[in-house]
Amino acid sequence: MGKSVKKGMKLLEGKGGDAAIPQRRKTGRIRIEGYDTGLAHDDAVRKLRKLFSTCGEMTDVYIGIIDDKLSPYAYIYFTREDAVDKALQRHGKHVGGWILHVEAIPVPECASSCPCFMIKGYDTSLSNKAIKKAARKHFSSCGTLTRISILRSTGAALVFLLGEQAAEKALELGAFYIRGLEVVVKLVSTPINPTFHNIGIRGRRWFPTPGKEAKMTAE
Repeated sequence: MGKSVKKGMKLLEGKGGDAAIPQRRKTGRIRIEGYDTGLAHDDAVRKLRKLFSTCGEMTDVYIGIIDDKLSPYAYIYFTREDAVDKALQRHGKHVGGWILHVEAIPVPECASSCPCFMIKGYDTSLSNKAIKKAARKHFSSCGTLTRISILRSTGAALVFLLGEQAAEKALELGAFYIRGLEVVVKLVSTPINPTFHNIGIRGRRWFPTPGKEAKMTAE
């Protein structure tokens, strides 16, 4: 079984393992309107952080800048999901001289329904077409294959799936064979777990290099 890596990202080997599909951590985020966009950026961030500090521990208070002006939207990220409920109590109320519109931005569930699998062990001299054809056949019952990326430099391929319980289904199938060679299937779990705006809103996928110790530098 693969080694656990930082922030809930894991490699899980198909068939025979006892590991559960990793799910997102219970983090939370909100979007705010109604604060004074005429303030300096750092002053606005500082005031919002102070106003919502009693809701729970924050990892980020983000305000974008558009044409040298503060965006009308601010985002706050919490380490706990229940902090959002406390923050929503400030919606429509006079807070710090402002009447704020506070909206919850749910963290998407995607560890199980949007998995990526790494496959390795096939004959690397095979054409991309042959590898993709075999992968499509193997994973076809698990969900929709949205992309297959062949990593020639590492002798592996990444298979992206979409579908309800796609990760569980693929892990249950386990290894398969391509022209007589056993192909190992490992789940690269990448639940979108936003804790900072610049990577949370857009999301980020990270893939360890096969055969090397998994490392992660971005967070």
